[in-house]
Amino acid sequence: MKKWMGFAAITSLAALAAAPLALAQKSGGVLQFALVAEPPNYDCHSQISFAVIHPVAPHYSTLLKYDAKNYPNIVGDLAESWKVAPDGMSYEFKIISGVKFHDDTTLTSNDIKVSYERIANPPEGIVSARKAVYADIASIETPYGAGPTQARTPGAR
Repeated sequence: MKKWMGFAAITSLAALAAAPLALAQKSGGVLQFALVAEPPNYDCHSQISFAVIHPVAPHYSTLLKYDAKNYPNIVGDLAESWKVAPDGMSYEFKIISGVKFHDDTTLTSNDIKVSYERIANPPEGIVSARKAVYADIASIETPYGAGPTQARTPGAR
């Protein structure tokens, strides 16, 4: 059961990436589209509402995502490759190199660790809508030791 919970956690994040994405690449400008509700905030870790997921998903990458052409197959998003232990209880991801945040800093495995830890154990005052899904994760380890002290949250500058 626990191994499937871990897989469900990863694939639930992958579902965020399944929202329709713009086909054209353009730098700058304003993206406008209609929603049926006003999102309470843009923190994708705390919200599960379509009012948040739909507009926010195109701006975030996940480790894995559903293959849109071959659903329900899973493909890498930020993960270049991954290995599952024979017992299904641990996963090892190789992260694509050279991925940049909006502020031009390079993505590290610690950034991913901090994001998952924020979901599983949010700081006081932060709600995590997916906390229960991640409850069975025993630990998250990275090859680089200490990293950022907080997740890069939506709207953070």
